[in-house]
Amino acid sequence: MRLSSIHEALSLSRARYHAQRGQSFGIITAWRSENNRATNNKRNQELLTDIKSLGLTATRVHGGYVEQTNDGPVHVHENSFFVFGHGISDAALYQHLLRLTRKYNQDSALFKPAEDFQDIPADQAALIHNDSGNTNNVGKLTPNNKESPYYTDIKGGSGKRQNSRSPAKFSFMDPKT
Repeated sequence: MRLSSIHEALSLSRARYHAQRGQSFGIITAWRSENNRATNNKRNQELLTDIKSLGLTATRVHGGYVEQTNDGPVHVHENSFFVFGHGISDAALYQHLLRLTRKYNQDSALFKPAEDFQDIPADQAALIHNDSGNTNNVGKLTPNNKESPYYTDIKGGSGKRQNSRSPAKFSFMDPKT
């Protein structure tokens, strides 16, 4: 196994651990549905550089989202980054994600705090909206939820899950629904 493959597998395993064990994290992309793949890949590379310049680490994941466009809502599938919140406060991670959503013209980024933060309970996540900085709670982590149009799939670069026994696809669901 190549060193980069080992590093990727460890990063994906760590992302799965953070998602399932209550650690803080964010999920963000620089993709926009109106851009072509080459432009989106370039923007994502710039985003990764920005994430690293903040002293944060991230791993690549695949996500689905309903993006608001001038023509109405569009369901998109995009390459994203799972940003680890270790070593910084929830408030600092929130602010970094908000600045990056604005810089890359994103509707929102997902934010999951380690502790209760503002109106977000520690066991839930919220979308941070770039236009207002407001959040809306999206609920608790739900592994392998096939119903939600919003999801993150933690896979390797080959598109294969690193450990088929561990849930790799997750979303957040409001516990009241």
